[in-house]
This record gives sequence, structure tokens and C-alpha cells, in this order.
Amino acid sequence: MSTIIQKQIKNQLKINDLTASDLEKKAGVSGSSIRNIISGRATNPTIETLIAIANVLGCSVNDLILEQNSYSNKKPDSQETKHFDWVAPLLLDIINFSESCFKSKTYNPSFEDGIYLIKEIYKYSIGKNHTELDKKFAEWLIDKKIEETEI
Repeated sequence: MSTIIQKQIKNQLKINDLTASDLEKKAGVSGSSIRNIISGRATNPTIETLIAIANVLGCSVNDLILEQNSYSNKKPDSQETKHFDWVAPLLLDIINFSESCFKSKTYNPSFEDGIYLIKEIYKYSIGKNHTELDKKFAEWLIDKKIEETEI
């Protein structure tokens, strides 16, 4: 998987006209962590690092870890949006599970944050098995978002 991540990060850096050092600074990751990923010295980056990278590059974690057929060489604003299958039962499960997590954690996200979380959970779940909500990932992502808002 690391060669896929290397390739995707390099490609996204080119699309965004950034250097690895620029990305490290903007993502707030340590020292040369992105350069280590790109060079292959770091073969198992943490999900936190991947999320930080994806946020700066304007893509999803799935875009970084899954083999893509091709990328456009356009800037992110004009980049074509990846389409996902519509699986209504999965989406409803994600909404219901997210809402119960929000309530149990007394977290009241903004509309944008709620939609972001639901979308990322959906993309992760659909990429993994197409029909089942990955509750561990969903709860982890919600917890990370809560931590971000508390800082």
C-alpha cells in the first residue's frame, strides 16, 4: 500500500503545486514525515497523518490509499469529483449511528462538520465493503473531529 500512498501524494503535490516541505508545514506534521513517506522510508503512516495530508490537499484519505486510474492535472477546485454508488441503507445507518454518537458524546457539530463526517464515513465504508457501516472507523473519526474542535 505504501507505493500507492507515495504515488498519490506525489500526484496531489503536483496538482496542488506544493512541495513536500510546504505540505508538512500546512498539515502540521512532524519534520520530514511526508518526505519519508514519499521516499519509502516511512511505510505505514498513521491515520492522523493521512487525514492531515488529505485535508491540506483537498482530497479524502481514500484518494491517498486507494489506487486511482487517473488524476486530472487541474487544481482541486476544478478537479472532477469522484462518484460513489448510492447505497441508501448504508447512508441511513451512517446518519443514525453518527447522530447517536453525537448525542452520547454531547457533540453538536455544525452542519458542515456533520456532513463532512457522514461523507467521509460513507466513502470509507463504501470503499471497504459496500454495504456495512464500519462503526470503529466512524467512532474514531467522530472522536478526532471532536478533539479538533476542542483545541
